[in-house]
Amino acid sequence: MRLVYPFPTEDAHAEVRIVATGERVAFKKPTGKDAQFVPLLQTLGEIPAGEEPLLETVKEETKDFLIADVKIPAGQQVVRVHAR
Repeated sequence: MRLVYPFPTEDAHAEVRIVATGERVAFKKPTGKDAQFVPLLQTLGEIPAGEEPLLETVKEETKDFLIADVKIPAGQQVVRVHAR
C-alpha cells in the first residue's frame, strides 16, 4: 500500500509503523512524475475535477509530499504515523 503524507514536516522526516508487526517505514520524497498525484489533488479539491491541471500547479502542490510503501497484514491493524 502506498501512503501519501501531504503535509510539510521539519527536516522532511516522517515514518509509519505497523503496530502488530513492529515494522517501521520512513516516508521519503516521491520519485517519478508529479502527475501521479493529480487524482489525489482532485479528491482533496486542490484541482477542479473537470479541469486539466498545469504542470507548475501540480509541482507547487506536491513539493512537500512524502510517500511510504508498506505491507499491511490482512485484518484490522493499527497504523501509526509519526512526523516532526
